This record gives sequence, structure tokens and C-alpha cells, in this order.
Amino acid sequence: MSERKPRKAPADEEYFNLEEPADKPSGGSQPKARTDPAEKPGLADATPVRPTVNLDQRQLTRKQQEVLAAWRGENAGRTLDAYMRAQVEAARAKFGHSSVMAANEASNLIVGIPCPSLAFEYLIAQDCMPLGLIFHQVGLPGSLKSATAYEYMRWFRAAGGGSHLLENETKFSPDLLQSIVGFADDEVSVIVDRTSSLEEWQTRLQYWIETQKRNLIGTKEQPGPGRTIPLLFVVDAITSKASFETQEKVRDQGYASRGFAVEALSLTTFMKCLPQHIDGWPFTIVFVNHVKPSRDDMGRETRNIPGGKQVCFQESFEIENQVVKSRISCADPENGWEGVVVRMRCYKNSFGPTHRSIETRMLWWEVADERYPDPADPRHWRQKTVWDWDWALVKLLVGLQGREKQRLESLGFHIKALKTSDVENRAWSATLGQKEKDAMPWSELGRLIQQDAKICDMLRSALGIKRRPLMAGDYLEQLQKLSERLP
Repeated sequence: MSERKPRKAPADEEYFNLEEPADKPSGGSQPKARTDPAEKPGLADATPVRPTVNLDQRQLTRKQQEVLAAWRGENAGRTLDAYMRAQVEAARAKFGHSSVMAANEASNLIVGIPCPSLAFEYLIAQDCMPLGLIFHQVGLPGSLKSATAYEYMRWFRAAGGGSHLLENETKFSPDLLQSIVGFADDEVSVIVDRTSSLEEWQTRLQYWIETQKRNLIGTKEQPGPGRTIPLLFVVDAITSKASFETQEKVRDQGYASRGFAVEALSLTTFMKCLPQHIDGWPFTIVFVNHVKPSRDDMGRETRNIPGGKQVCFQESFEIENQVVKSRISCADPENGWEGVVVRMRCYKNSFGPTHRSIETRMLWWEVADERYPDPADPRHWRQKTVWDWDWALVKLLVGLQGREKQRLESLGFHIKALKTSDVENRAWSATLGQKEKDAMPWSELGRLIQQDAKICDMLRSALGIKRRPLMAGDYLEQLQKLSERLP
């Protein structure tokens, strides 16, 4: 066996290896004294230079060198941009316009419908209700998740669109739906589809999406309106119905037993396929789901959402409702109402800050239906339900702290609350030209703020709310035009 040779130290090790002092004491191993390398002559200037390798060994003519000069110097960045832009255009021609984009164009692909609440805009950090995305509305039982989804339907109706409700809980309240959305008895802006199993709502959802696509495009003889109608699809709730397999097993056995996660597996596979169905279409999907609070092994509170992780992977926004006060009321004989205070927290936001929260009120009262003038007629009174976003805006503004509050003050925005309560509250704003004596209820003040476009733009700038294009005309054509614009 050959004798192993001692490893030779690299050049830099040799260079910085220090000699032992001449007066080394005898006996025992002593640490070597190290000297600052800068103390040795010439070492301070011996900074190693990283070598570079020239991979272009071509022999170029003077004309070729002139062509390549654009890739060097101060023009190199612009040349690279033009080169990458050409690659995008070539890929679009081969694979499809909407599937390939430059990274700085991606934000242009968020198009939405008007959002009637600046407070909700703050919650999701967008100045619209985005299209082409999936919302996940979650919360404990009784946290008004369904009522929130109905409010989204109202926004789509106001934007000239419609909604589909796949109702899975078998406790659907048509009166609540109509009292929020506000459609007339002879109007069909919402289609309700009641399902009986997990597989059925998945089948129905795909059916309605594909049917709407065909109808919007139409045929040569009967052309449709195109991708000009915004549509909302709500599944309430995605885990309320068991799978057909589970139901059959319970029916055969006569009781429910522990089994494998059929529903979670089904949802996982379905969710992997769903986003492609709405890509390029002015459709938004809202999944209503439950939150199951629990504790981990350390005793810490956790929140579990049934249905598997794939739902959370595909969602763009996850908003959780929590009831802050289950009953508030105003006993005014003419303008009385009852209500609930709800806190909304954005637990996931793929397009902005996460964990923003707002508080709002849902109020309801009865109004006289002019079609049935007789008060003794049970149809004379009908319920009207509103989400009080104007109150929510003032509640948000008077409660701001830290950087957001400083930004508002630096822009000259003023608001002052004189009385803070879920029912009785008053505030005023010098920005609106008011004085303290002009203080008014939060709902009225919030309405004045919402009506002032200049103030709303100031608030969006201070609160980090992103501006997005609103849907105008054909949705896909608008996306294509927007994707071609460089910021």
C-alpha cells in the first residue's frame, strides 16, 4: 500500500500561515499566536480578485462588434428588455396570448367590478371585487357567511351581472337572500340550485360554468353578448354534504362509522381542475366553509378548515367572519332596526397584505310593500337587510394606528369621533368642511366620504389599496390589451 502524501495547503492558506514565535516555551502544546495580516508587508494590498471567464471566443468582424455594442454599457438594460419582450411575443404566437406574459404585466390581469365599500377595499387591499379568482368565506356557525355571500351577489347585480347559488345546507332562506340582493319578484338575477351530495354540487358547478360560457359566446346564427357579463358562483357550503359513497355506506349500515377521508380526497382532485375552467372569463367563485377551532399538543388555539389543503392552495382570498355582538337594536319608532356586529379578517391575500380586519354591521328592518297596501295583508311588510359599509368605514378610520394613521395625517385627512358605540355614535371631519358642531352618526358621515371621489383616492393611497381596472366591454379582450401595456 502506498504511503498517503500530506495534503498541500492552498495558496491562500500558505499566504496567511503565520510563523511560530522564536521564544516558544518548552513543554506542552501552546496555541500559536496570530498576527494581523495587515501587519505583514504587502498583505493589506493583497485582496484576492475573483477571476472571470470570457465564454465568447468568437472572432468578430467590426460590423458584428458594432451590432453587439448595444449589449454593453448604459444601453444594456434596454437591449435586454427588448430581447425578453421579443421572446414573450414569440411564445404568445406559439402557445396562446393569455398564457404568456412579462412579470411586470401580471398585475394588469386583475380586473374587477365596482366595490361599494371602501372598508372592504381596505380588507382585501383592492379597489374592486376581482374577477377570475376564488374567494373562501369561512367562519363559525351563525357568523353570517351566507349573508356575506348574498352581499357579493348584490354587487354583481349592480354591475349588470348575475349569480348562481349552489345551496348544500338545506336551510336556505329565500327571504334573507332577496332582502339583501334586492331583486324584484319578476327578476331573475340569481339562480338557486339545491344539491344533495358532494359529487352533485361539483357536477352542477361545472355544468353552470360551461353552460354560461357557451351561452355568452353563442352561435353564428344567435351570437351571445360575449364575455361582457360578470357572473358569481357561490357554493354554500362546500363540506355540508357528504359524498355519495359515504351516504350509501351509512344507508347500508344504518349508522355512521369511521372511514377514510373520501370528501377531502374528492375536493383535492376537483380543486386542481377548477381554476382552469374560469381562466379568461369574468367569473368569480365563492366557497363558503366552516372553521373548526381546536387546540394543538401545546394547548395553543388553532383553526382547522375542513375539505383538505387544496382548497386553501387555490383560493386567492380567505375571509373569516366572527360575530362581535350578536344583537344590537335601535328602538326609534320610525327608523328602528335590529342588527349584528361582525368582524371580518383576511387570513389570506395573494395580492396584498394579509391579516387586515374590519368591523361592520348587518342591519334589518321591515318596509311596506306598495303593491299590497293593506297592512292586514301578510305580504304588506317585507324585510330589508343591509350591510352598513358606511358605518364600517368610519369605524375603520377612527381606529387606525401607527403608520396608516400617520399617512392619513400627512395627507391632511382629518376625522374625529365624539361618541363611539355600535348603536349611538357621532363623528365629524374637517376634510369635509365640517366643524365639531356638525358631528353626525357614523353611517351618515361614511356615506359623505364614500361619495367624494377625491377623498376616496386619498384614502386608498394612504391605506395601501391597489388600483385595478374595472371591467369594461369584453373581459378577455380587456385582459389582452392590459397585458400589452408596460407600467
